[in-house]
Amino acid sequence: MISFRAADRWTRASTGNSQFFLDARYTPTRHVTVYGTLFIDEMDVGKVLSLAKTDVDYQVAFTAGATLTDLTYGLFRLPSETRLECSRVFPFAYRNVVASQQYTSHQIVLGHWIGTNADVVSVTHTMHPDRGWDVTGTASFARFGDRTAVQGGSPRMQPAFLAGHEFSALTVSGALRWTPLHDLSARGLVAYTTIDTEAAFTGSGPYVPGLTIGVMASYGLY
Repeated sequence: MISFRAADRWTRASTGNSQFFLDARYTPTRHVTVYGTLFIDEMDVGKVLSLAKTDVDYQVAFTAGATLTDLTYGLFRLPSETRLECSRVFPFAYRNVVASQQYTSHQIVLGHWIGTNADVVSVTHTMHPDRGWDVTGTASFARFGDRTAVQGGSPRMQPAFLAGHEFSALTVSGALRWTPLHDLSARGLVAYTTIDTEAAFTGSGPYVPGLTIGVMASYGLY
C-alpha cells in the first residue's frame, strides 16, 4: 500500500487517498497457473468497507487470467502454452481528477494500455515447433467508454462502467518468431481488426481497423 502525502496520513491529518496493490498466483498442477492483480486508487479503508453508495469514490482496476501448458499436446505433439486473460479498468483509475496533473512518465500515462473505462478479454495460444521457433495465435475483444466524463458531486461519485460507450474492437492475429541466437530474433505478424463505433464517437482509439502486416528484427545488447 502506498499513501499519497504520507506525512499527513502519519499525523492523521488525512486518512484517505492511498493506492493498494495486490498480486496473487496459484499453481494447482504443473500444467495450470491462475493469477490476478488488483489495484485500488484513491483508497480509504473506511470507505472500502462501507456499504453506503456515497462512499464509492475509490477507483478499481484488475487483471485475472490463467495459463495452461501443453493443452493441445494430444492433437499436436508440440510444447505449447495457452493464456486466457481479462483486464478491466474502471473510470478514473490511474488518473487524477485534475486533467493537468496526470500520472505520467515521459508523457506516457501510467497504468494499463487500454486506459480507463475499458476492458479487454484475450486468448493466446503459442506452440514451439522447433528450437528457436514460436508460432502464436491471438484473439481479443476490447470495449472502450468515454474517458472525458467528469466526476460530479461531493463526495465524487464514480460513473458507471463503460459510461458513454464509444467503440469496441475485435482483433485476430498470428505471429511467427525465429530466434537463431539468444539475443537475436525476427518476427512476422499478420492481424485483422474490426471496430464497432458508436455514431456519436468522432475520436480515434488505439486500434487501426483492417489488415495489418508487420516484420520486425531485434538484437539485445547488455
